[in-house]
Amino acid sequence: MTASTLPRSFLLALVVLLAACVQSEVVEGAPAMPNPPDSDAAPAGAGSGTVQTEDVPPSLDVDAFLEAAAVEGAVVVDVRTPREWAGGVIAGSKLIDFRADGFIEAIRALTVKGPLLLTCHSGGRSARAREILKGEGFAHVQDLSGGMKAWAAAGKPTVSPPTE
Repeated sequence: MTASTLPRSFLLALVVLLAACVQSEVVEGAPAMPNPPDSDAAPAGAGSGTVQTEDVPPSLDVDAFLEAAAVEGAVVVDVRTPREWAGGVIAGSKLIDFRADGFIEAIRALTVKGPLLLTCHSGGRSARAREILKGEGFAHVQDLSGGMKAWAAAGKPTVSPPTE
């Protein structure tokens, strides 16, 4: 039986189970986590005020993304290239190219006091960036499922990027 013949709900449950196992795995001799899981302190390098949040869905549909972006202290980061960014952006978003050198350092330099929300063209890069940032200690990182393609398909507005 191949993955394509398995029911989606079974595959989703399997992925969630595997993610939980990986998250809870303790490696003997590994360095301690920057903050305990129940801590409200910002993880090392996570920007000031990042709050640990339980049960945060990793990817959000367009409406949920809009709601999360309205939370006080939320930061929307577009991880596309400058060329893609020039085609239109979510109002208030910041460009930090996922493929550029210094991506993690640029994210760490942000002041994040709410959710860190990521978007890209179709959702692939922002999902990869989310996983990398979670591995770096960022607690509340989510991405826009389907990226800017989903945003446009939902009829949501874009603006011209700011000129800096």
